[in-house]
Amino acid sequence: MKIIKKGLNISVCSNCYHWVRSSIARRRKIPRWIRPCESFSHAELSQLRLEHATQNRQHRMLYHAISRHYSGPLSDQEWNQALSHLKLGQSNFRHSRTSIPSESIESKMTQLNRAGILSIPEESSLRSHIVLLAEGHFGADAARLFATVLFLWLTPEDDYIARDPIPWAKSFQLLFEVIDDLGDRAYFVHGAIEVVGSSGHIYRIQPKSGRPYFHVAGQVGEQYQHICIDPVGASNVIFGDVLVTLILSLYDDQTSARHIDTLARYLFGGRRGRRITDVQQLWRRALGNMPRELRTNRQDSAISTTMEYIIDRFQTNLADWSDEGDEA
Repeated sequence: MKIIKKGLNISVCSNCYHWVRSSIARRRKIPRWIRPCESFSHAELSQLRLEHATQNRQHRMLYHAISRHYSGPLSDQEWNQALSHLKLGQSNFRHSRTSIPSESIESKMTQLNRAGILSIPEESSLRSHIVLLAEGHFGADAARLFATVLFLWLTPEDDYIARDPIPWAKSFQLLFEVIDDLGDRAYFVHGAIEVVGSSGHIYRIQPKSGRPYFHVAGQVGEQYQHICIDPVGASNVIFGDVLVTLILSLYDDQTSARHIDTLARYLFGGRRGRRITDVQQLWRRALGNMPRELRTNRQDSAISTTMEYIIDRFQTNLADWSDEGDEA
């Protein structure tokens, strides 16, 4: 067994250590006071997340822009609405006469910003109210609920510290059983999982800080070549089950390569076309310009008409308008 400190003092087995440590490290900037109340069951936390930590289009755009999970308020107005829905708003408590030093307010706002809160309140009364709420001036229950919701805003359910312990434990137990069943063709090594495919190639799966939280590489000589594999729907599956799927896919890599283009390229080679990276050219194609060969050769009107329809129907999928290749 190994101990992961980082303010948590978690005891885990040596095989889980690097995976759990990687997950916890992603949230290392969240201060210790932002933690879910221990009296809440996972079902209650899930309900709170559903009601108060849902992501809208703007959240998703921010995630794609900065690769940071966040599902909390994005303006002072949304802060007031969120606190009101939680019955933690300024109108839910008697006006406090407690004077808070500006340094304390700035310190708390800095903590929230470093933790990952993307919108720090600007209104002075709202900032003061949040500090009073966090420090328990309105009661321990209110402070615990506020800290719990902050935690839910900052952490997705697929993080170790936000997990449902029982399903996670079962999924990793399944992972260990699968590796045992595969004998000397799957094993833990140096914090990673290595798999010997049916082709004889050796693959390594290791923890990664960002989504999808794992990195797959195939051995080439004494080095490893990255292979982009992201199972469909992986974000909705318990992480141990995702690793099991990867292991079994790589174990029978020759069959899996029929469905995974990037794996097929690694196994069988082949020309890797150059993707067009000129944004202006991509936009021109997305907005209706046909590939060059169809603009100059209009004999086949059916092909031209089909291409016009496809561009019109899928005009937002910029990556598909390269006629130079189909790299994933």
